[in-house]
Amino acid sequence: MNIQETIFQRIARAQRNAAPIEAQAHFYHDLRFDSLSFISLLVDLEGVFSIVFDLAEMQECLEVGRLVALVQEKTRGRYD
Repeated sequence: MNIQETIFQRIARAQRNAAPIEAQAHFYHDLRFDSLSFISLLVDLEGVFSIVFDLAEMQECLEVGRLVALVQEKTRGRYD
């Protein structure tokens, strides 16, 4: 399973509704995450990929595609 598939799977588990998970989907507006569920997802991904998100990164990855890109950047060379 690649990074994007893993992230999409984790989003689906944490999601409150059945909205389609697409790269341009916004966590709060489209996927109905609240701040707690979003932070919980990020903490989950930190554990899965052995990475750490700083506050600025958390604010920048409110769209699924940006989150996937950020995780790919942080894990470059480990999951290629």
